[in-house]
Amino acid sequence: GAVCALWGFAILGGVARPRGVALSRAAPSRAHIIAYGDAPVQADVLVIGAGPAGTMLAWQLAEKHGAKVVLADSTLDAPWPNNYGVWLHEWNALEAELGFGLDKCLDYRWPCADSFFGGEGSGGRGRDERMRIQKEYGRVNRKALKALAMDRLEKAGVTFLRTTVGADGSQQIAHERGASTVTCDDGTQVHAKLVVDASGSKSTLTPRAGEASPGFQIAYGILAEIDVFPKDYDEGAMLFMDFRTNYLPESGSVTTSGEFCSPKQLSRAAAEAFPTFMYAMPMGDGSDGRKKVFFEETNLVGRPPMEFDECRARLELRLRHLGIRVHSVVEEENCYIPMGTALPSVQNRVLALGGAAGTVHAATGYMFCRGIASSIILAKSISRSLAQARDDPAAFDADAAAAAAYATLWTKECRLQRDFCVFGGEFLMTQPVSNIRGFFTGFFNLPEEDWMGFLAGWPGLPNNEAHSVWYKRLGFGVKLWLLVPPSVKFALAYAAVRYGGVGFFRSVLPVAQDSTFDEQPPPPRPMVAAAEKAVSGARL
Repeated sequence: GAVCALWGFAILGGVARPRGVALSRAAPSRAHIIAYGDAPVQADVLVIGAGPAGTMLAWQLAEKHGAKVVLADSTLDAPWPNNYGVWLHEWNALEAELGFGLDKCLDYRWPCADSFFGGEGSGGRGRDERMRIQKEYGRVNRKALKALAMDRLEKAGVTFLRTTVGADGSQQIAHERGASTVTCDDGTQVHAKLVVDASGSKSTLTPRAGEASPGFQIAYGILAEIDVFPKDYDEGAMLFMDFRTNYLPESGSVTTSGEFCSPKQLSRAAAEAFPTFMYAMPMGDGSDGRKKVFFEETNLVGRPPMEFDECRARLELRLRHLGIRVHSVVEEENCYIPMGTALPSVQNRVLALGGAAGTVHAATGYMFCRGIASSIILAKSISRSLAQARDDPAAFDADAAAAAAYATLWTKECRLQRDFCVFGGEFLMTQPVSNIRGFFTGFFNLPEEDWMGFLAGWPGLPNNEAHSVWYKRLGFGVKLWLLVPPSVKFALAYAAVRYGGVGFFRSVLPVAQDSTFDEQPPPPRPMVAAAEKAVSGARL
């Protein structure tokens, strides 16, 4: 969902192993073993990173396209770490395309999603007025999904390597015309026609093109057991966004008790200038008749990133205001999502996927369904190149295959659509809570195909066609501008003129569109470094 779909932020560390021993083809509980000596492991495709996007790509290539696939990840046996929320119209569309069993991997479903955008700036909505979105929402059962994925990968003949590549920042890939030889961090060598980097947004394997100063979504969440569900919310609905700030005093400040972090002073003025929202998933009964709910406090997008302790402290005070007593914390998560990162260079021989490919939605942080959708596109392109290699092995050109895959994954229209979303993220990170309320009030009053298409923002997901060409994005912008309050109208117009730049205007007008493919030197990454410093020591 808009919050914490974090497969791209896996931190991958190698496990040392002497050469000449066996490498397993599955998790330790499975007995299938492949022996090897000093010769490299042979593969059609090496996928580095076994998060949701990487595993889905590996399965498609092996099961649907008959490729010999090696999947490398030093954390193969670890659970995927974060809470994943999805719109079910997107989830169901992916299942219809894949036939993987995604419909069996949901913890909970809600028939609708509620938000609170009322109060100052909302255009007349009462502070406690609920906006209901009549669309199904679901929480992914990440344990069930990973177990199913590992089982299907094994049955499809995928080879597992419990190691990774380049965790220390070194480049360990030698390219030839028809293949690449990759030296993994444990010394294992893999000889593959194509290499895919699905190791996340921190990857050192994927050179970037152009410049970007990303925003960051920061959130702190708990799966908690509580006595009574708060009367402000509907236990039968998923709470999507609650932007109210009445949990803080109108003036002055209040100090937290230190339930989730060290005691911290908070004020309503700061919370309205740098807003966060509550996101909650009621999940029925817990132990001893208590209610089980996932609560999360989220800063949608910011630069520099908000401190985790700010989200922890705000969550404590919001829960206290709602009269919620937390009896126990079943799970805890800290969510960090870079948004609007520089895209991979189309001249790169290593193909990027997921966080490494910059497919995270630059305005919302959505990534889970987008990552799977992009794996479908990439799998089809790779399979076409592998079919040509089987027909004429001597003529196979891996550089051409990689270029074709990038051209398919990041088409001109996808890049222009991304430019539009980058502008959205830049706008949202600069707005006070009053304008955020007005913006989302107008946004969710748009026709369904318009707001759903913006949130999807990727080919293969429902209603993406509503944003797939410049004049449709322009029409969306005009409709939204007409629906938002005057203060938001002014802020949007000012943002477009002040910092929209070429990226925004080429996304909504037929001008300078070919410049979206210009290659520039990789940018400095001071914001990424600042974000990494901010999250060091966080309980991820």
